[in-house]
Amino acid sequence: GTAYAGGGARDNCTGSSGGGSYSAACAVAAPAKWRQVTSTSVPCTWVKMPALAYYQTAQIGQVGPIDPSVFTKPDGSVGRRYTNGTTATGWTAVCAGRSTFRWVRDDIRAADVLAVARDEATKRIPAPVPEISPAGLGTVNLGMWLAVAAATAPPARAEAGPVWAEATPTLRTTTWTFGTGDTVVCSGRGTPVVDPTTTVQGPCGYTYRRPSPPDQPYELTVTTTWDVRYRSSAGSGSLPAVSRSSSVAYPVREIQTIGEAG
Repeated sequence: GTAYAGGGARDNCTGSSGGGSYSAACAVAAPAKWRQVTSTSVPCTWVKMPALAYYQTAQIGQVGPIDPSVFTKPDGSVGRRYTNGTTATGWTAVCAGRSTFRWVRDDIRAADVLAVARDEATKRIPAPVPEISPAGLGTVNLGMWLAVAAATAPPARAEAGPVWAEATPTLRTTTWTFGTGDTVVCSGRGTPVVDPTTTVQGPCGYTYRRPSPPDQPYELTVTTTWDVRYRSSAGSGSLPAVSRSSSVAYPVREIQTIGEAG
């Protein structure tokens, strides 16, 4: 779907009349850059709105209001000047079949839009769901297989006029701690068990050498680390990695065997 950020502060217009004349002044505060960024699952089509078209649609209440902050730019498009001197351009954005008029500040850069895409991509990264074998209860000297449930984080795209950015998370590693001081780092999601009856430790695995104390299971923690690559209207590159963690209680027993001669 498509999510639209708010348009910023409302116009603060005052008017006065006297002697057969009327004057008006509007103070329009510049909205924060992130509030003018559109988060979308598919690329939008952005077209500058001609000033003439803006005034025509404003008259029927589709955009507006018309006030002294609105002006015609040299290329014929409609512009708006905020109280701090910042200017914006009026755009018609068509996203997922929906057409919306939007003011976009002229000083928005790819880094501003990338910040929105990065935040949205980070929200999409799930916490790891451990897939451990043996599940629920371990045994001393019995090899474990370690993995997390397969998961993806869809790319996140953000746009503001002609400026756009897309951030894509990719799972890099899973890091396991076992409540014993030991750590194992595995590539990707780890290695799901192939044969649940095997006693051999998996390629991404671990073997407990001591049982857990009575009523005090080990705390087994897995942390997934995701690389985040980006593409934008200004180029491409890497963003800081993102990690997610989850823990499970994992009791480990010791089985004693007694052999009899004959």
